[in-house]
Amino acid sequence: MLTLSCMINLRYLKWDSFSLIFMSSLSILVTLVLLAYPAFFAWKLTKDFDSLETSKFKKKYGKFYEELDLRNGKMVLLQPIWFLVRRFLMSMMVIFLRTTVIW
Repeated sequence: MLTLSCMINLRYLKWDSFSLIFMSSLSILVTLVLLAYPAFFAWKLTKDFDSLETSKFKKKYGKFYEELDLRNGKMVLLQPIWFLVRRFLMSMMVIFLRTTVIW
């Protein structure tokens, strides 16, 4: 929902008044945060892959990788990251390619 809202606002960026400048700047900032979120988790989880089983790390990031079979190595961490990237790409397609047929 947040990604769709950002994409809608990015489609109509305007810089005419203070409120429009604030809205446009905020939508750009939130979009950058949404892009940085999967990148941060990719970096954090691959860097600390050996400590994924500790209780402190599980408490903080456990929901992100709880259903994954970690015995398969670091490549298994691409699944939740790709899930987030796919959602971002889908929202971009819905907003910016709305007149194009997508198969």
